[in-house]
Amino acid sequence: MAGILTVQNRLKGKDIGTIQPWDRLARINSPSTVQFGVPMLIAQNPNDDLVEPGITRAYARAQCRSGARVKYVKVAGSGHATTAKDSAQATLAWIADRFAGQPAPSDCDRI
Repeated sequence: MAGILTVQNRLKGKDIGTIQPWDRLARINSPSTVQFGVPMLIAQNPNDDLVEPGITRAYARAQCRSGARVKYVKVAGSGHATTAKDSAQATLAWIADRFAGQPAPSDCDRI
């Protein structure tokens, strides 16, 4: 976590789109709006200190507009580093339901 905080502090207030290698790395790490043809579960922590929740919602909405069935889960926690752990129970239940043949739910009308 210290490495992430160091990078955040060094980039605070700077436009990473103008700084290499950050511009290239940000583009590579940005999610695509390509329709994947499979249901999606997207978990977002409102306290995420690395990925702004609005960016995640915009991505989820774009997937919905392209026809994806998106389950959008808000998880409580301390930030970006704990989101996977904090969403594990909901994620595993969602996956189990897919293997059980249950149709994928969609939160597209409320994202």
